[in-house]
Amino acid sequence: MTQPPGLVDPTRPDYVCRLNKPIYGLKQSPRAWYMALKDHLVQTGFTNSLADTSLFVYCRDSVLLYVLVYVDDIIVTGNRPELVTSVETSLATRFSIKDPCDIHYFLGIEVTRTNNGLHLMQRKYIVDLLTKTHMFEAKPVSTPMPTSPKLTLHSGKALDNAKEYRMVVGSLQYISITRPDIAYAVNKLSLYMHKPTDDHWQAAKRVLRYLA
Repeated sequence: MTQPPGLVDPTRPDYVCRLNKPIYGLKQSPRAWYMALKDHLVQTGFTNSLADTSLFVYCRDSVLLYVLVYVDDIIVTGNRPELVTSVETSLATRFSIKDPCDIHYFLGIEVTRTNNGLHLMQRKYIVDLLTKTHMFEAKPVSTPMPTSPKLTLHSGKALDNAKEYRMVVGSLQYISITRPDIAYAVNKLSLYMHKPTDDHWQAAKRVLRYLA
């Protein structure tokens, strides 16, 4: 790290600082934090998932525990509440964490606990997307995609700037986690990410109107 302003050594202005531990905000901080957390979890018996490096699994006999990590947000769950508490306590002794609480919101997904389990929805995420695309007050439709005409690779005129189309379709892909009713339409729109046209853009806005 370069010498901070006001603390530059006048005899060695070109020298840099060698850090003994990461400082929050540096590019290396997330990796250093992840590696420290990973080492701790592996030492306590967890296995890092090969399919998703942010997922850690503990499986012994009838015990199943999961730790899901996204930057500094962590979900700890499993089939043995007392062991879930034990994992949280173990993390608290090694790292500075907030008091554990029941999950309510994680990565744009709202979580509500019911008698039948957990209810997941993305209402806030959808509202934010509609607001961002100026579609919040758009006229609603009852289906995410019309039956005709069929979209094709050459339908319509190519967009001058495909950035917004790709952003919207990417967001719709994430929304389909809790809204499988748009999955087919979003999958169809995803086929044209490389070269979308105005017809594809109108179809994407129809999905937004459907969500509205």
